Amino acid sequence: MISYVDQQVADSLDSLLKATLSDSYIIKEDILKDLPTSIVDSFIHEYALDSNGKGINIPVVFTKPGQPLSSPYILVQFVGSSEAPEDSPLGLVEGNISSQAEGDVVKEAATISVDSNNKAYIILSNSAYEVFSIKEISSFTFTKGDNKVYIPYISSYSSGTHKVHVTYSKYRVDSSGKNFDDLKVSNFGINTIEGVSIDVCSTNMDVLRCLFGLMYVITVYLRTTIANNYNVYSPQLTVEGTDLLDPYSDEQNSVSGQQLFSRRFKLTYKVTQAVSPKAGEDIKNIFLDKG
Repeated sequence: MISYVDQQVADSLDSLLKATLSDSYIIKEDILKDLPTSIVDSFIHEYALDSNGKGINIPVVFTKPGQPLSSPYILVQFVGSSEAPEDSPLGLVEGNISSQAEGDVVKEAATISVDSNNKAYIILSNSAYEVFSIKEISSFTFTKGDNKVYIPYISSYSSGTHKVHVTYSKYRVDSSGKNFDDLKVSNFGINTIEGVSIDVCSTNMDVLRCLFGLMYVITVYLRTTIANNYNVYSPQLTVEGTDLLDPYSDEQNSVSGQQLFSRRFKLTYKVTQAVSPKAGEDIKNIFLDKG
């Protein structure tokens, strides 16, 4: 599987930022408590998603907007990649063993149902190869290749209003919809050292300082959670100081007060970029057919 860690970072940042902005008490009393109250109150009034704020959107984007936005934004960019040295702690990628039937890892919310025998279960959108966790429940059972997961029964589940959040890997299917054979294979590919930059951008320095505090907490948390992905290793976080972001902060814009300020986080990590022999053979056949 080829890993787009910049996409994983952007998706996680967007979700975690919205979750943080949904609790203005935590923002004011914990994350930003060292900043002046007037600055924090103004930030909460504009951007908090609970009843204390207007809920102005702070987008997470991959490209700079064509012109400075009136609201802040988060810019995520892929910095680059280089092949890791052969003596890397990762070892040889040829030793990476997996099943050709195991697909992408996905997260989804599912509603709990109860059958006539008082057995509680959830239905996933895809057949599961492996169910890694259900956030709200510690025990569950499932059959590999099925999309039904059984959980311990509680009488209140009969209401059909309870949801759980599931992390699982999909069971891969071929072009005809048939499940792949569950065969263990040795993947091939390379180990790389890659980087993703996260720029917190705003034309207002007070807003930038508040958003920087939120993003600091989020990015530190993200540094830990991204390592849970089985082919991403040893993420490291660096933080850079305030800068003026080109191309907006030129002499003309600066005179009119339209400077765009930014602070940068950078995640550097090791990743295994690999494909299974079956996928590699399919790709090779495509190249031969088009050659």
